[in-house]
Amino acid sequence: MNWENEFKPQGYSSQEQGYKMLRISLTVILVIVLLEKSYGREQYGDYCEKFGLDEIQPPIFNGERFCLSDREYKYCKSYNCPTPDCSNPLRPATGGCRYCKDYCSYGGTMYPVGAGFSIKCLDGSNRCACSTNNRILKTRIGTSPRRMCFKKLT
Repeated sequence: MNWENEFKPQGYSSQEQGYKMLRISLTVILVIVLLEKSYGREQYGDYCEKFGLDEIQPPIFNGERFCLSDREYKYCKSYNCPTPDCSNPLRPATGGCRYCKDYCSYGGTMYPVGAGFSIKCLDGSNRCACSTNNRILKTRIGTSPRRMCFKKLT
């Protein structure tokens, strides 16, 4: 009995079998590589979601997202837009939450212009201030996703 011909699929040449095995091998390798990366919403810490750097994030309706990145991932805080308490709210040219004249919309809260650096920045490390036209000024202390995403232990 010729075992070689017994297990050889009928109708395929050896070259076609080789190509088929190559495609299967490449598919398996691709699946393994993709499983190494984190995709989809993954909770990180107490406040954040973690995304792959090249991952398209789902849209937020009536809200915004603030993100910090490292070499592999983006760590993002999402928040709802506050309701402006004025008759003609303005919308930033870059999109985002509406705000009232002489106020800033930042992190789901409205702040008056000139509030000084009393606002805690979303990054968890810096202090922020509200300036005209919804601009947020901030100190330049280095931060990390860990500082932004985890509750502080007291």
